[in-house]
Amino acid sequence: MNEFIIYAMNRLMIYTKSLVKSVDEETLKNISEEKLIDEVGKALADHFICHHSDKKKILIIAGPGNNGADGVAMAKNLKEHKSDFKIQTIHPLKDSKSIDENNLDLNAFDVIIDSVLGISINKNLPESLVSLFKKIEKLKSCFKISIDVPTGVDADTGKVWGAAFKADETWTVGRTKLGLNLLPGLNHAGTVRVININSLEATFKKFDSQALNFLTCNPLWLEKIKPKKSDHKYSRGKTAFVMSEKFPGASLMAAKASDAIGAGYVHIYCPEVLLSLSQLLHPGFVFTPYKNKKDLIHQLEEDSNSDAFCFGPGWTEKTQALFRFIKHSKKKFVLDGGALNQKTVNELSEVENLVLTPHEGELKKLNGSDNDND
Repeated sequence: MNEFIIYAMNRLMIYTKSLVKSVDEETLKNISEEKLIDEVGKALADHFICHHSDKKKILIIAGPGNNGADGVAMAKNLKEHKSDFKIQTIHPLKDSKSIDENNLDLNAFDVIIDSVLGISINKNLPESLVSLFKKIEKLKSCFKISIDVPTGVDADTGKVWGAAFKADETWTVGRTKLGLNLLPGLNHAGTVRVININSLEATFKKFDSQALNFLTCNPLWLEKIKPKKSDHKYSRGKTAFVMSEKFPGASLMAAKASDAIGAGYVHIYCPEVLLSLSQLLHPGFVFTPYKNKKDLIHQLEEDSNSDAFCFGPGWTEKTQALFRFIKHSKKKFVLDGGALNQKTVNELSEVENLVLTPHEGELKKLNGSDNDND
């Protein structure tokens, strides 16, 4: 099978910590831990040489367990492969002096590799490690890699245990971990690369049926969204989106997302001036033109077909008339972007058929705070 297809399939399988431990236990029945760690180290080193061989000055931050052993094995394999790599390995949880900035010039390294704790973390990081990670995060020219899971990120929940290493890339072994797909861990993982290990692959395949699948792990998908043989476009949900003339792309992307997860009928209320172009670029959607805001609200009120409306992406107009429509409608609504403000909270707080989707900054404003620490 094509290597890219295998990679993509493995990337879709999401493993919990307990399932990873089961894979390790099963694999170690047939191979020694020492040989397995060396194989992981070689695979990591090969990936580094393939993609980052221009980075010669390498700092590896290793922990006391298997994650640290993987980092040490990676360093060994890198040295054996190319003699021009200058590699320094430190063990901050064993030797507090190794993280003293007077003894370690972080600016001297092209790449810093985190292999401290992996999936084993279950308490807040020590202050000495938090201090080191904060210094590393400030480095602008240094590339940062985490092995398996960024240290400080819970592999099951994505929780950050006080602080966490912030990686540009996370090289996760065999299969991706659940916490790498959940906030706030997602923000620390950077780009996730799955590193396939030959000795682990056969065991992973045995356990894949117990893993979550990126496309089907949500019960809502299985119960409501996953297509059935008897489905047709009108039975798959009818969604409606309101396009802004100034920023039309936002609503189009939202509509495409609705289409991608299986909505059967996607309807877009479109400014007249954008109608022809929108129909040409997106022939799979149904477009209804509107002249002005009053015309739009009237059309929304007359829409007896759509099950749910999404309003606000890219919107810059006042929304008072929309609020009145939502209050008296039995339809379902998603409000986003320009439809989110303090009036949204005040006037629609008791509406049950409504979902708000603010990003972090919008949520702070809705809560009456502009403080980045809130």
